Amino acid sequence: MFDARLLLLGIGIAMGTLFVLFVIKVILDRRRERRERRLNHFADSESSILLEGPAPTEPLTWDQRMDRKFERMIERTGLEMSTEQALAYVCLAGVWIAGLLVLWRGQVWLGLLGLALGSLAVMIFFGFMQRRHRRKLMAQLPDAFYLLARSLRAGLSLEQGIKLLGEESEKPLASEFKRCAGQIQLGMIAPVALQMMADRLQLIDFNAFVSAVGVHRVSGGNLAMLLDRLAATSREHNEFRGYLLAATAHARASAIFIGLAGPFLLLMYAIFQPPHVVSFFASPWGWLIVVLALCVQLLSALWLFRLIRVDY
Repeated sequence: MFDARLLLLGIGIAMGTLFVLFVIKVILDRRRERRERRLNHFADSESSILLEGPAPTEPLTWDQRMDRKFERMIERTGLEMSTEQALAYVCLAGVWIAGLLVLWRGQVWLGLLGLALGSLAVMIFFGFMQRRHRRKLMAQLPDAFYLLARSLRAGLSLEQGIKLLGEESEKPLASEFKRCAGQIQLGMIAPVALQMMADRLQLIDFNAFVSAVGVHRVSGGNLAMLLDRLAATSREHNEFRGYLLAATAHARASAIFIGLAGPFLLLMYAIFQPPHVVSFFASPWGWLIVVLALCVQLLSALWLFRLIRVDY
């Protein structure tokens, strides 16, 4: 006999989980905004104008924000594909795995499961490529700062140094500097072009570089010496990240395998022993247990990810 109270309890748990995730997202967004304001804050109003860039537009709706986030994620993967191509890969993988499961077992609900798993697998791949691209950029920043400092000491201007970085540094950072140099050639001032580049990269060390350039434009000083110190600091940050990843590699691998064990076993039972899974989901207690387990596991994964994430 179906109990409506269990269904309401499951819906309440799911809604509570979504509310907690929303609160966590709001807190993280506010912390990131405060950090960016500290990096881009100047006492002089002229420097703030230099770093503002384009005028702010109207607030975006939730679907436009989702499209913008997906577009930026694909742009930061370094795969050089358009958003439409990435979305086509997501749909193709989901349909392909769903078709294989339906043809193999002849059950429609497995097709829905395959559609979700195929799409999720491609999104996880995009996330992995984005993280890999970010690490490459962070590893190349110290050498780029040193090269820019040497070019300034050789008598080149900041604009010429940025163009030199686009020609002589390694990809993928060279492509970003080449794009920035092209914007400067079209008439954009260097601080604004660098700020737009910082918005694309979302790297703390590069934000500090943009702030140093803005301060130098207003108050002057030895920019080459500042770049040398910034390069040394950025290299120390990379060494610390490498040490942290090496020290926590075993714990992170264990957490990943333990977290994936439950969903993997449920998937294997659904594919090879579907009667057991069907009888399990036929009971409202089964649905309640699955919803509760997924919510708790999702919250635990987000909490562990927050603990091991370091923005240093």
